[in-house]
Amino acid sequence: MPKVTRARSGSCRMCSKVGPLEAGHILPSFVYRWLKDTSATGYLRTGENPNLRIQDGVKRHWFCRDCENQMSRAEKAFAEELFPLVVGERPAPYPHGPWLSRFIASVAWRTVMLFSERRDAFDYFTAEQEALLPAAFERWRAFVHGEAETPNVHEPHFMPMGLMADYQSDRALPTNINRYTMRSIEIHVASGATHAFAFVKMGPAVAIGFIQPPPPDMWVGTCVTLGDGQVGGRMVVPVQFLDYIIERASKLRSAQRRRSPRQDEKIRKAFEKNLDRAAASETFRVIDADVARFGVERVFSLEDEPEAREVE
Repeated sequence: MPKVTRARSGSCRMCSKVGPLEAGHILPSFVYRWLKDTSATGYLRTGENPNLRIQDGVKRHWFCRDCENQMSRAEKAFAEELFPLVVGERPAPYPHGPWLSRFIASVAWRTVMLFSERRDAFDYFTAEQEALLPAAFERWRAFVHGEAETPNVHEPHFMPMGLMADYQSDRALPTNINRYTMRSIEIHVASGATHAFAFVKMGPAVAIGFIQPPPPDMWVGTCVTLGDGQVGGRMVVPVQFLDYIIERASKLRSAQRRRSPRQDEKIRKAFEKNLDRAAASETFRVIDADVARFGVERVFSLEDEPEAREVE
């Protein structure tokens, strides 16, 4: 018999109306479709459970249908007008409309709400950062819903990431860095001494919503204008952000060690089943970039195998 999904009712977190709530994604489903469609095998695995294939991203019953539809309009514009330019590595800068700031605010808001379900989610926040959380929640909600004209100090930022095969730095890069920057999907909430933010990574497209705004001139060329504008031109970010990216890539790489031999065998068979697909895939291209930078032995050693919220 087909599985019956019981409808859920409650108060919508956007408009506060009580009624049926939709099962909505934290991140839009088109991001996962893109990842699978451009992968070597068409399967997804997560860093949280690398021994389990998944088909889709995390969902929650948070919003009514009208509010889900309202957010989906900005998601559709992002999916059709900006995301293809970034994942296709078209020459930057990229144009955008007023929808981009609301899209980023919506995914940042949902990310922080998801993390709020964890008891220790913000233990590493300073007292000032924790005190700013309710204001960020409410301002993002009001901005996305159209009740506020701006997100105030909780501004949206966006940056496209690219291959780092030739990137020069005094930082030691993990051997999955290109697979992480180009092929991973991740949501996280981070803080440092001077600022805190929601981090939303959709392959090479990175959206950031600031909970505590950074000091002036620390982030240059990444802030999204509220109307028509451009992103992806000249960008300057603090070196601590590179350290953060390295840390996230390293954590996801380490999770690969938890994958069982049985799952490794399933991945090998999936590759062999369609070698032409694997060879033409984006997965293969970014592995090749890591090999070009670090060498075959380091990239494929047990200690340096990658794991991200990534396709096989």
